[in-house]
Amino acid sequence: MFLYGFVGNAPCGGLLLEKLQACTQPGLDGYGAALMQGGQLLCVKSKESVTALAQQLPESAAPCGLVHARFATCGGRTAENVHPFVTDDYCLAMNGTVENAVALRSALNLLPYPDSDGAVLAALLQAYADSGTVAALRLCCREARGNYALAVLRRGEECLFACAHGAPLYAAVGGGSACVSSDLAALEPDQMKIYALSAGECVQLRPGKLQFWNAKGKKIKKSPCAVTLRRPPAAGFADPGEALQALPGDLELLLHRFVRGDQPRLGKSRLRPRGVSRVLLVGCGTSYQLAQAAACNFESVCDVPAFAYSAGEFCAGGVVCDRGALVVGISASGQTAEVAEALQKAAAFGARTASLTGDPDSPLARAGGTLLSLPCSLPGGLPPVTHFVLGYVLLALVAVDWGLRQKTITPLFGRMAVKLCATLPDKLRLILKSGSELDALAAYLSGYDRLLFVGQNIDLAAAGAMAGVWNRTLGVPVETVPAAELRHTLLPTVDSHTALVALISSRELTEKTCAALQLAAIRGAGTVVCTVESLAGQLSGARQVFLFPDSLPLLAPVCQCATLSMLLLRLCTAREQAGRPVEQPPVLPRYFAG
Repeated sequence: MFLYGFVGNAPCGGLLLEKLQACTQPGLDGYGAALMQGGQLLCVKSKESVTALAQQLPESAAPCGLVHARFATCGGRTAENVHPFVTDDYCLAMNGTVENAVALRSALNLLPYPDSDGAVLAALLQAYADSGTVAALRLCCREARGNYALAVLRRGEECLFACAHGAPLYAAVGGGSACVSSDLAALEPDQMKIYALSAGECVQLRPGKLQFWNAKGKKIKKSPCAVTLRRPPAAGFADPGEALQALPGDLELLLHRFVRGDQPRLGKSRLRPRGVSRVLLVGCGTSYQLAQAAACNFESVCDVPAFAYSAGEFCAGGVVCDRGALVVGISASGQTAEVAEALQKAAAFGARTASLTGDPDSPLARAGGTLLSLPCSLPGGLPPVTHFVLGYVLLALVAVDWGLRQKTITPLFGRMAVKLCATLPDKLRLILKSGSELDALAAYLSGYDRLLFVGQNIDLAAAGAMAGVWNRTLGVPVETVPAAELRHTLLPTVDSHTALVALISSRELTEKTCAALQLAAIRGAGTVVCTVESLAGQLSGARQVFLFPDSLPLLAPVCQCATLSMLLLRLCTAREQAGRPVEQPPVLPRYFAG
């Protein structure tokens, strides 16, 4: 999702489309724009592309407007669900998800029922319109649960309002204009002062002026945040293929650092289970998927309650945090401001903190009490797949170490887990050499326009991490759904243009995942399974199968991620050979705010 709004003294339509084109990728579920001129509102939407949206947008001298790109998380992929949404008084665009949208829809008696949480939030805002825009936004945030950020235009006013509730949102001012964005890459830190909105804060944007309110509705003054341009080295970020080839070596470096013989050795980290009643893992994007996978391991291996939170959700409040909690912040670069803020808030409540990052000199490393540093042999930082694999193995070693100390696992199981960890680099090298099998899978998948990843428990977390990478690279819709919930959620949308890719790590997870594949196959969908060799004879509903070497279910996500990464590279090549080239999004400079 991408959200951007602008207020100035000159026509802004071209600028809005330029930002939308630069900061989004092909294959999203809809693009919309709204302009305000002389109190008159103009709103256009396109389900196709930014180019199609630009063709619909007439020339206008409007100095105020907003644009939005949608990635569907609630509601179908229809033109009606494309943002922004227009009511009697407001035009609203939203990033994120409203968790209680169904309850709000019933309370508001909306007919016909909208299936998008954005439409429900727009109706809720309209219900409070008589209170004033700022008060209405505050009341909406009080009733709508979830992690989201929104921007609002009100008829008759050439200004813009925005509010953050757990999702990233930045406001900027300078040069006689003001803007708000969900992505720092759309802003110009060398020409504007940039402010990061905390949970519950609202801002009004006028040309060259910002006015802030806190969650209680009081006007406040904020200090601009320090924003640094983080450019890749001259050689650029590592090529995905090069990063995959380097992954076994990076994993060996990690094991050399944290394993001695057949025992995990985390002595320098001083990360011990004594006094820890629960583990809270915090991250964004791929780091959040890593947190979900690690939470499964902490609960199953060392019998410690563990929970995964997005950084925005954690910072928005409602998370119980005290001296018995260990809060682990996860970020590949260590520059994610929301994760560092989560650790600072946890430390203020007396909780123990730790940071997992690839940069030991980053703000996150300085914010966390205990540092878990990931090695990287390539310039440009940790690629998403390398970050997930290395972070997952390290947190699995922590869970095994805790299980041995608390005697929730036997010494034999602990030694076996560590020894199998030591074999992972060689297993990854075998997967990287599986050229013909992966080429066959890529040729099979290249004919489909939509992909669904299915799995359970840690398989689902690995699928979620890879779905993000596939989405950014392929430019076609790639979604993740729990195998047991497919029949209740996305099954009606599955057809002959859809392919399901299932991940199975153990015998216990086979039944429900194979049942999901059978349901999809009945509807004409393609089906692929990635699993261990020992389960080859127990699969049903799969038309294509890829087998990787046996290991503990605890360590299967490592092989799954390597398999899907190699498959992605082969799939890009297969689509180009079939005359369906992958449209790559532009490479933008990246910023981080501190």
